[in-house]
Amino acid sequence: MKTMSAYGFISDIERRLSQVSDSPRAEAELVLAHVTGLSRSAIYSETSLDAHLPEVDEVVRRRLSGEPLQYITGLQWFFGMDLKVGPGVLIPRAETEVTVQVALGQISAMTAPIVIDVGTGSGAIAMSIAKEREGATVIAVEKEPAAMRWARRNAHSGNICLVQADLFDGVDDSLRSKVGLVVSNPPYLSSAELASSRVEVRGHEPTSALLADDDGFAIVGRLISESPEWLLGDGSLVIEISPDLEDRTMAAIAERFDTTRVVADLAGRSRVVVGQGRSL
Repeated sequence: MKTMSAYGFISDIERRLSQVSDSPRAEAELVLAHVTGLSRSAIYSETSLDAHLPEVDEVVRRRLSGEPLQYITGLQWFFGMDLKVGPGVLIPRAETEVTVQVALGQISAMTAPIVIDVGTGSGAIAMSIAKEREGATVIAVEKEPAAMRWARRNAHSGNICLVQADLFDGVDDSLRSKVGLVVSNPPYLSSAELASSRVEVRGHEPTSALLADDDGFAIVGRLISESPEWLLGDGSLVIEISPDLEDRTMAAIAERFDTTRVVADLAGRSRVVVGQGRSL
């Protein structure tokens, strides 16, 4: 029986995954890297991959059923880090890297800033800020126990404090008016948006991290209302939103902050809103 080359393996996996993936080639490489324990570049030099066919078939079967590949491999690459992810936690997206970049810009001139990441999930935003900004103290708040378990697995930086609570309920009261930045990727999808999302999203990722009442605005509205009392006078609020919420969010944020702006994601869609200079 003829041995299939690495290129043949990857082409076959790519063909099968094209039914469910927008980037089947990249996913094919990740599948093979996962089952062999090799890097994505090293798999191309392997000459004996036939023994891995049963494992590959199982991963592909799970992926074709709609299970996110990140849950299968247990990892998601984000802002230069491999984050541990799995059932019960939102998979960090590329657009959230824009949120991190905006957040880092807002504290770039601050000395030893205090940052609160509300709804930290896997800890993606908190970990990225802690890694990039030495001297920052990052308080990562998460309500859901399942997501908090993943945050604990990822939060290996000494300047991150994990708090299990709903928004600011568990944050030390002594930090009121002392926080340089509140940042959040909250639930912001409406029921209609969630219903129209891909099966791996609506069928596997936690609804609590995706869906919000009031057509997706409920948590965003609470953040805008509750953040100012925690912020320094020139502190900032940075929130990732659905583009559908831009007008409503900007109107609300303009009532509580002196300056506002919106930042587009890599696809050109309004994705991150910023308020600076609290107005209590």
